[in-house]
Amino acid sequence: MNNNYVKVKIAGKNVNNYIKWLIKHKIDIIDMKIIKHNLLEIVIDYQDYHKLNKYSKTYKVTIIKKYGKLRLFDILNKHKIILSCLMLSIVFLYMLSHIIFSVDIIYNDKEMVTMITNELSKYDIKRFRRKKPYTYLNKVK
Repeated sequence: MNNNYVKVKIAGKNVNNYIKWLIKHKIDIIDMKIIKHNLLEIVIDYQDYHKLNKYSKTYKVTIIKKYGKLRLFDILNKHKIILSCLMLSIVFLYMLSHIIFSVDIIYNDKEMVTMITNELSKYDIKRFRRKKPYTYLNKVK
């Protein structure tokens, strides 16, 4: 089922004649509101809007609001910079959370500290490297 609807404002000389034209061309009207004798608001399918735009020469047809997937795509297109920055920041945060920033070895004996540091570097556990999986760290222990 297609739910891409648009709310359209039609301005022209006499909208009653335009309503007759809509019926004649079998354009489905979901909702209709006559504001003045020369102003009409209707909700129609998006495919039918193309027909209106193509064949309406004396009446001015403008979109007021979109519904369904069209509205979603409009919102995404309007806020694409914000959404892309948000996605990049999430990826950047994920990458930063998987990096080792410091290795603290707290021990009184300096020789033991250097030995542990050498062992850790042998297994590539250093500053500014990617964190190792938990199973790998258990094997190192």
